[in-house]
Amino acid sequence: MRARIIRDDSLPFNKKRRLSSLVPAAARRVLLERLEARQLLSAALDTSFGGNGMVDTPRYDMFNVQPDNKILLALMDLPASESSNVTLYRYNNDGTPDTSYGSGGTLSIHPAFVPQARWLSGGKLYVAAAHAATTADSAVFDLARYNADGSLDSTFGGGDGIASASFTGINPAVHGIVTASDGDLVVGGQAGTDAAVARFNSDGSLDTTFGGDGTVQRFIHANGGSSTLTVAPNGDAYISVGYYDEVHGTWPSTVYRFHRDGSSDNFAPGFVPETFQAGGTKKIIPDGNNLIRYNADDSQDATFNPNGLGFGTFGDNRLLRVLALPDDSILVSGTVPVEGGTPGQFQGFLAKLQPNGDLDTSFAPGGIVKFLKGYQTWGNDMQTTPDGKVVMHAGFQQFHHSSRRFRPRRRRDCLSRL
Repeated sequence: MRARIIRDDSLPFNKKRRLSSLVPAAARRVLLERLEARQLLSAALDTSFGGNGMVDTPRYDMFNVQPDNKILLALMDLPASESSNVTLYRYNNDGTPDTSYGSGGTLSIHPAFVPQARWLSGGKLYVAAAHAATTADSAVFDLARYNADGSLDSTFGGGDGIASASFTGINPAVHGIVTASDGDLVVGGQAGTDAAVARFNSDGSLDTTFGGDGTVQRFIHANGGSSTLTVAPNGDAYISVGYYDEVHGTWPSTVYRFHRDGSSDNFAPGFVPETFQAGGTKKIIPDGNNLIRYNADDSQDATFNPNGLGFGTFGDNRLLRVLALPDDSILVSGTVPVEGGTPGQFQGFLAKLQPNGDLDTSFAPGGIVKFLKGYQTWGNDMQTTPDGKVVMHAGFQQFHHSSRRFRPRRRRDCLSRL
């Protein structure tokens, strides 16, 4: 079975760039030191974590803050041999590797099938994949659950740690796994030209209150496909779908909503909700470089105006992640150009918005913290910790000098705690 690893890597740093005009090395070092110092002096960073609020880590695809405040990272890898590999790393509350975990803080597992999507929740690792069934025009979504020690969880599925759901269609793919507030596991993707969603109970059995048998399909288009998935606190699942318009050469997209009972409708054009406010009644969607908030009746919320960030009119700023906090304030992460830097150079940022969208200047001067590590940096995923702090995944790219040009080194990641 061939599968495509779905990573949160659709960012500018993945595109190969020809850097024809870079500042001299000495000037570049001064620039980086000045910006890094500004970041480290920010009151937002928790200096008990890694000494300066930041910890360099191996590259990883996702992370999970556990109930004891330890942090578990996971890297999904698909070697050329087509055998899959998942490497787990665990860090203590102070940012040091947890040497009691696996071998020196690292553990590797080898799923029986190639993973396409994954999610960490409550210390459990969920790995999902889609494959063609033995009968014609049929597909299967497999979902495996692993314990923190890398063993399959025998209390999940049929006693072997694996649960399955069947669909109609060819060329299936899984694009997301989300744990719902009621403990269900929701797996979304596509089967043929349909959006496909399966809902499992916490023990791996299919939830038959969803669509009658735990699965629902909805036609997209003859050239259609699906992508990201999210689940609202009320149990509604949202999945982005789109298709290729051969007449106009465009890719129209919209969001399908699958209600808790399995009925579905069109929610809105654009992307799935990134986060929810007001007990789950308000939905915030990043639409390009803009934020849109919808009311419970699906109308746009005219009282929400995040124009302080300048998204949409800012120009080169890029919004990557949004997280609503318990008080309905909002954290936003992404990238902004480096002031005085070279073309294509960007740094990460973290901003805090008040519930109405205004920048929260009590969080940091101007409401925004910018940070640069290496040549370019981006702020990505965020999670809250049990003790009320925020952990953010940031990536950075460095360059080394040869006789003719600067070449990118391998991408690295880091964790920041606020």
